Amino acid sequence: MTVSHLFTCGARALTTADYLKDAILRDEIPDDPQTVEDFGFNRCNSWAQKSHLLGLYKGLLIYLEIRSQEVN
Repeated sequence: MTVSHLFTCGARALTTADYLKDAILRDEIPDDPQTVEDFGFNRCNSWAQKSHLLGLYKGLLIYLEIRSQEVN
């Protein structure tokens, strides 16, 4: 099930990992406050650190194809 489908169909409750994957697919740092906190973006001191953290999660969710439910 794609993230965009999850946001429109309501097949299951959305998690912050779903919001993270949505941000990754848009190639943006997440802006949802709970997602930022849950995945450590609030601990980054610079944009570069946030970018590296986003890359780490991109590797997990996109390249290794780990489902957002597992990351959550």
